[in-house]
Amino acid sequence: MHSFGGKRSLVFNKLTGAQLKNEDIFSNLHLVLKLVEAKFRAKYNVNAALSLNQQGYCFENNSFYLTNNIFFTIEGVKFLYNINEISSYEKGSFEVILTYQEIDKYLLIK
Repeated sequence: MHSFGGKRSLVFNKLTGAQLKNEDIFSNLHLVLKLVEAKFRAKYNVNAALSLNQQGYCFENNSFYLTNNIFFTIEGVKFLYNINEISSYEKGSFEVILTYQEIDKYLLIK
């Protein structure tokens, strides 16, 4: 039996207290998605010629998506896919970090 040990991020507007969604954080979700996917494929050696799901991932409609688990770290913005979110438990969690230099022009919050 496996337990769930994932992490969840919540980002709030410090003035209103409202929880922010991805579209409140990034100015161009499509381009951010492309950046994260490119780094994901490079980091985890995902073959661009094959579909994600053919390579053992479990993306709905076989399409890469941005996770809602976004963390602001010293290194940059971390996108964390928890255990079982996009693959089997045995493969663990997956993370991609975009440096602030890479993502700054798309950040709506600083």
